[in-house]
Amino acid sequence: MSGFGFTGDGFGNEEGKGMPDLGALFTQLGKMFSGEPGALPESTIRDIARGQLGNDRYIGHIDLAEVTEALNLADLWINDTTAFPSALRTPQAWSKADWVESTMSGWMNLVAPMSKSLTDGLTKSLTESQVEGIELSAMTTGPLAGVFQQMTGMLLAQQVGGTVAAVAKLTTGSADTSLPLASDGVAALIPTNVNEWGEGLGIDMRDVRLFLALREIAGTRLLAEVPWLRGRLTDAVTAYGSGIQIDVQAISDQAMDVMNALQEGADPRSLFTPATTPAQELALAQLETLLALFEGWVNHVVHLAIAERLPSHVALEESSRRKRVSQNPTTTVFQSLVGLEVSPRLSREATHFWNVALDLKGLEGRDELWSHPDLLPAALEMQDPAAFLSSTSAPDDLSGLDPA
Repeated sequence: MSGFGFTGDGFGNEEGKGMPDLGALFTQLGKMFSGEPGALPESTIRDIARGQLGNDRYIGHIDLAEVTEALNLADLWINDTTAFPSALRTPQAWSKADWVESTMSGWMNLVAPMSKSLTDGLTKSLTESQVEGIELSAMTTGPLAGVFQQMTGMLLAQQVGGTVAAVAKLTTGSADTSLPLASDGVAALIPTNVNEWGEGLGIDMRDVRLFLALREIAGTRLLAEVPWLRGRLTDAVTAYGSGIQIDVQAISDQAMDVMNALQEGADPRSLFTPATTPAQELALAQLETLLALFEGWVNHVVHLAIAERLPSHVALEESSRRKRVSQNPTTTVFQSLVGLEVSPRLSREATHFWNVALDLKGLEGRDELWSHPDLLPAALEMQDPAAFLSSTSAPDDLSGLDPA
């Protein structure tokens, strides 16, 4: 399992392989030392992400018109498949760079708590460790403390910047990651990525665009109507980070091998591999289940919207299933950040769970399950949705429940 922020990805070149771009690295170092001690450098993350996007087509008025039409129609169709009201206020067509800019605040909300956890973990390890008899606590106290914190933030920014760029190349909209990255009320498609998604399918691009618009609208509605999702997702990432255990002696032992690998043009290896604690395993399991439930609900409501309206729906849904196994933006995010890969099997079980929930509880009863996290199933409970749903009901008064 990869550690947060210390793999080779995003290490200064476009593919995260071989020698880093030293010029860019020193430029970022200069920015780092002029910043606030201990802060995760947002400007560095943005610069790294945009620097790895490559060619990024300009979005014109035709793109905007096509995307706006698709999103507005999708919003009408989704009205019939969910009790959640429309959240669409601003249909937008984005370039990949627009996506980076428009989601940067959401990225910072997700990873900034992780930065503190990582810094605290490193500080604790260095304070208590020696390498060949040398006490390392001086790195984390006195005049060097601020430099140490900035260095930690820089390492994390390299990883996050590479992750943002990788997702920007895959995602087709603002909610495709199952994360609240964009502002409320914004629904967007990335025409370049939409066109690439539909290439070779033999399906009219208008159908492709509408299908992806339906997924975007469904995701943005769920995020808008379930406010506790944001905190739960962030808390799970932070809980993972707070349990990181760092072997400083191992870092020392590996340092020469890492430098040799860089000089030879090989992939930079991880400087340390965090040992996963039981608390971290629990946090990741809960995170995976929540992400699967999100994706399963989107699959479910989109199918209801298109099954009798779009003749190409079978081919579109099958293509979506295949792509989300090999090119899933959600997996790209969490595999890089916390070493988590959302199981396709679990996503299929979640889709089935929502199908059964609709049959047993109706449309409004199904969506009421999102009113509190305690009303949602754990991974094992999804394997027998009828049994779980027969024992679960939303109380008339949720005021005594704490979703945090």
